[in-house]
Amino acid sequence: MSRNTGGLSIGLSVSATGIMTFLTARSLGKLVDRYSAALILFAMLTLGGFSLFLSSIADSLFIFIMSRAIFGISDAGINPAIEVQITKMTKPNQLNRSFSYIQSAQPVGVAVGPFIGAFLNTHGGYQLVFSSVSGLYWVLIIAIIVSYLLRRKSD
Repeated sequence: MSRNTGGLSIGLSVSATGIMTFLTARSLGKLVDRYSAALILFAMLTLGGFSLFLSSIADSLFIFIMSRAIFGISDAGINPAIEVQITKMTKPNQLNRSFSYIQSAQPVGVAVGPFIGAFLNTHGGYQLVFSSVSGLYWVLIIAIIVSYLLRRKSD
């Protein structure tokens, strides 16, 4: 194994997510237009939770890179589905405020996330980082199901 193989492997695993997001975003945006945004959000969160779990148990570089690529597909579907859901569920006079909350929360995640990830990695390795985030995805999935059932019951 050459000295640069590690760097190339890291680069491939990191770029796999972005490449797949770029390649699938248009198609997944069309799916959000065609089907229920809530359904696509649920499906992509499920796919994302699965891919993060797969990342936490990956025992080879190939599986890890594939799990990150699957996460990229999930990411490409989550963003438009969330935006459509916000548009549908928010009063018109509060729409800009809702989107500004999302826009301001993203840099907070970018700033705080690495510290949380470093803490988890220090205490349990990369497996703990990926399994923790996967757990958060499953919590979101359960929250969506409960919200759907409560909304359906009230209608």
